[in-house]
Amino acid sequence: MDKIRIGIVGFGKWAQKHAECYMGEKDAELVAVSVPSEKSRKLAVEKFGVDVYKDYREMLARNDIDAVSIVVPNYLHAKITIDALSAGKHVFVEKPMALNVFDCQKMVNTAKKFNRKLTVGHELRFSPLMRKIKFLIDNGDLGEVTSCSIKKWRPPWRTGSRGWRLKGKTCGGLVFEEPVHYIDLLFWYLGMPKEIYGIASKTTDIFDFEDNLFVAMRFKENVIGSISFSMAGFGYHFSIELTGTNGSLRGYIEGGHFLWSPKVRETHLIYKPRDGDPREIEIRREMDELSDLRREISHWIKCIREDKPPIFTGEMGIKVIAICEAINKSIREKRLVKLKEILNF
Repeated sequence: MDKIRIGIVGFGKWAQKHAECYMGEKDAELVAVSVPSEKSRKLAVEKFGVDVYKDYREMLARNDIDAVSIVVPNYLHAKITIDALSAGKHVFVEKPMALNVFDCQKMVNTAKKFNRKLTVGHELRFSPLMRKIKFLIDNGDLGEVTSCSIKKWRPPWRTGSRGWRLKGKTCGGLVFEEPVHYIDLLFWYLGMPKEIYGIASKTTDIFDFEDNLFVAMRFKENVIGSISFSMAGFGYHFSIELTGTNGSLRGYIEGGHFLWSPKVRETHLIYKPRDGDPREIEIRREMDELSDLRREISHWIKCIREDKPPIFTGEMGIKVIAICEAINKSIREKRLVKLKEILNF
């Protein structure tokens, strides 16, 4: 099979990382970039020597492009994904998949109609730390998992072109940006929650939405999960704690930016069996967002070449976005929300 020919919609900082990853793939060829900015189009030509388009629809009209990465402001994900799938392209759309379940379902339906693959950029599923935790859960080292608590605090995230990440209308608000990664982790580890309660607060004028978030979820009668997320921190800290009937895990990352450069300074994963002493589990592979993205894109190209489903499917994306919608509904209405109010399952 010839190389998978790739187009990218968008050319911000993260889209450029997609481009670098594709350029490093022996089975992929980056051929085109679409971005409205003339300055960005010139940069794409200088850095990668690709064809450039102002209107993404012109790029999608090319019959020699097999797949596209969509790396644009969140509110544009659904429309451009549907257009790309309808044009016969496989689609890698960055998280969040879309800003509501209705749009996610349309995206999945379109992928099925045109027999194209659809995946969403949840690169934490390729993180060595997160994958090791998943392995230990599936291997039974914890027994039945009874709780998972995720905590992250950091300074405010980068603004994006024209400040789109600072506006709820364009990014979807706090829950749909970085916290969607940790919502997906809870979904991956514990399954679908039944009940959700969220609260949020606004401490700065940087955003037109909240910057502190607490979420509690009930998955089964005796299985619970929580997320504590803040952009009011003055450094980067991530921790995750899981308890089970036969053991517990505690992982944390300190220093640097957990998901960006510079590299983190300290990473630990400690396992405590029910009967026995705690022991540290070695994480041998690189722990940073760019390494995760490289692994994710390698997997994506392999899925297209071998006609296999991706690790993260559109159907999974529907469920993650349903949880996001339930959290926002809980915050807005100041009450516990049952997930069946958002998604019948």
